[in-house]
Amino acid sequence: MSIPILAVDKDTAVYNRERAGWLRHGIDIVQADSMSEAIERLCYANYRLVTTNADNIRYLPLLPVMRETTAIPIFIITSRFTIEEQVKALHAGADVYAPFQSDVEDNILSALAHLHRHSEQRQSGEKPIICRGLVIDPNLYLAFVDEQKLDLTPIEFKILHYLAIN
Repeated sequence: MSIPILAVDKDTAVYNRERAGWLRHGIDIVQADSMSEAIERLCYANYRLVTTNADNIRYLPLLPVMRETTAIPIFIITSRFTIEEQVKALHAGADVYAPFQSDVEDNILSALAHLHRHSEQRQSGEKPIICRGLVIDPNLYLAFVDEQKLDLTPIEFKILHYLAIN
């Protein structure tokens, strides 16, 4: 089977419906329950695409870290689509912010169109450090605990980073 896609989604019913659609196209899908888990998976495995269900995942705080972690397309899909949220998502690193389509095939075909145009080269820089709910992105100088951003001074960030890598 081909390289899978990564679905960030807590809703098992939605995940299973999307997975069945992707499998019909010969593409496997792997589920992550949080942005932190998804970032960790992106560090250690190859994926073709990331999809995020914005209806049940708080994606925006860690989206810049995910963008620094991978160059693959990141799709944010929601049933509560607004232009304001679309602008925020695109500025934070999403490639697509779109409403859920009633037909699973429409979502999949849109994603496949992006995949055919996309190169899978990883962006340069250090990978994020992830440990028990702690996410440290040395490229963006950001740190999160349980997906809550920490307000750290530059020295505090350097100390935390140093402790994490040692």
